[in-house]
Amino acid sequence: MIKRMIFGMVLASLTIGCGSDQPDFEIATDLPRTKLIGEFADLATAESDLREAGISLKKVSLTRPTPEELLFTIPSSENDAGSTFHMQFVEGAQAGKTTIRVKIDVPAVKMGLNKELSENKVETHFEKYVSQMVNAIRDGRSTALAADEFVSMFDTLALVTNPSDKKRLDQAMESEKKGWQSGWRQEASIDDDDSEDSAPSSARSSTKPGWEKPTWGSAR
Repeated sequence: MIKRMIFGMVLASLTIGCGSDQPDFEIATDLPRTKLIGEFADLATAESDLREAGISLKKVSLTRPTPEELLFTIPSSENDAGSTFHMQFVEGAQAGKTTIRVKIDVPAVKMGLNKELSENKVETHFEKYVSQMVNAIRDGRSTALAADEFVSMFDTLALVTNPSDKKRLDQAMESEKKGWQSGWRQEASIDDDDSEDSAPSSARSSTKPGWEKPTWGSAR
């Protein structure tokens, strides 16, 4: 159900690159490159709640510029380059150690009056999820939770940077909301009851605090 999928989706705050060739952040780990690359490459094929609910979104693609690099790309109607996450896995000075270097670029998209998609927060969240993934691999735990965070962020970017897709989703959500109000759904689930005070709307789904920054804000 669309309503439940939206409430279950973690809407990540997104950050865009400043145009420099330098990485946006680096993370050092004792793990070997081969183990890390395989885990992160799997993110390109991970399914999300929205897709399983039948929502059509631009899908992230993965390319390998070199065997030690991963480039995730999300197409955008606002920018030919789309949103890109370039990861380099550099062998450390000591055998078995790796430095992960990440460069992120996201299109500038208007999000209401005097606001636009914020790039700094994309970096902040992506760095957090990379750390979670690395820690899970290091500790021998499941990487499913970290993978879900990445997928939710990719879906969020796909919606925000493709306004026509987001408009169709907003319309579907509004139609479902009207269906509930007209009584074609007799009972709400426990999850829906818990979310009654947060009924979905285009405003909530696309302008959650932290997604945007004032257009007059200082450039990174």
